[in-house]
Amino acid sequence: MADVPAWYWQVLGAVGGLGLGLFIGAVNRRKPSDPPSTQVMPRPARPAQPGAAPVAGSGEPRLDATSQRLLERLREANLDLTARLRAATDQHARDLLERSQQQQAEQQRHERQIEELRQTHANELSHLMTDMVEQVDAMQREHVAKLTALQDEIEQLKRISQTIVDPVTMHMGGDMHPAPPPAVPARPRS
Repeated sequence: MADVPAWYWQVLGAVGGLGLGLFIGAVNRRKPSDPPSTQVMPRPARPAQPGAAPVAGSGEPRLDATSQRLLERLREANLDLTARLRAATDQHARDLLERSQQQQAEQQRHERQIEELRQTHANELSHLMTDMVEQVDAMQREHVAKLTALQDEIEQLKRISQTIVDPVTMHMGGDMHPAPPPAVPARPRS
C-alpha cells in the first residue's frame, strides 16, 4: 500500500463516484415515482418542450438533448478515467516488476561479490598458512643445525681439554702446579 501513488486513489475515487452516480440515476429511472403525499399540491403540467416527448407507456418525459449529452459525456469521462486507471495500474505493475528485478539483480551481484571475497580470503589464508608453516620448518631446521653444531663444538672442546690435561699431568708427575720461572742472574755494576 505504501508504493501506491496518491493520484491513484484520486482517480479511483472519481471513477467510483461516477459509477455510483450512474447507478443511482439508472435505479431512479427504473423505479416508478412514489405517489405524492396528500399535503403536497401536484405541479401544473409544463408546456411541451421540443425533445421532451413522453415515453410510451411510462408517463415520464424523455430526457432532453442536454441531459443526453451530459450523460454521454459522463460515460465518456468514466471510460476515459477507467482507461487511465488501467494504464496507471499497468504502469505501476511494470514499475514494481522492474524494481523487483533490479533488486534481485543487485542481490545476486552482492552475493557474487561476497563469494569472491570469501574465495580471496580463503586463498590468502591458505597462502599465509603455507608461508608460516614453511618459516616454522625453516626455523626448526636452523635450530636443529645450530644445536648440532653446538653439540659438535662441545664434544670437540671436551676432546681438546682431555688431550691438554693429560700431558700436563704426566710431565709434572701429578703436580698440577707449574714450576717457578728460572732466576735471572744479576749483572755486575760498573
